[in-house]
Amino acid sequence: MTGWRVLDREQVAQVAAHLAALPAPLTAYASDEAVRRLGWPVVAGPSFGGAVLSTGLAPYDGFADLRFTESGATAVVVRVTDPAREPAAPATAFRRDTFAMAVTVVRELLGPPDERQPGGFPQVSWSVPAGRLRLADDGAFVELTLLSPDYPTAHLSDPVAEPDDFDEATPGEGR
Repeated sequence: MTGWRVLDREQVAQVAAHLAALPAPLTAYASDEAVRRLGWPVVAGPSFGGAVLSTGLAPYDGFADLRFTESGATAVVVRVTDPAREPAAPATAFRRDTFAMAVTVVRELLGPPDERQPGGFPQVSWSVPAGRLRLADDGAFVELTLLSPDYPTAHLSDPVAEPDDFDEATPGEGR
């Protein structure tokens, strides 16, 4: 399959602005309140592990995952792309181009990311009132995720220690 769907620039901006505008962290201990604040209809849950919400946006399934940890931390995951794994070269190029586009869009909204992890599975994140807004290419999807402040994020690197090779990336360029 090479006809992968992707959120367009306006949709990426809409989702990023919505998540970034949440005034305080979501918590698993107030799951009904977390669902209300997100404002998307519940498709499944909430349960101990989270809930599935409908964003009304394609790609993939049009769902957002509200995930809970045992400590009460939360993550809200919105897929920017359909899963793109095979064929490998076109899938990698598709995710790379989408990641570069999404970084540009979120950067226009929030300024430069304050944490970066370049490489084969790049991630960038911004500090927002409800925690961290992270954009990542996990090798299958490009995802936009809101992480509560206590969600483990120690794997992100220091922005000064890594070259900033994708902030100014344009679609079609290497990572």
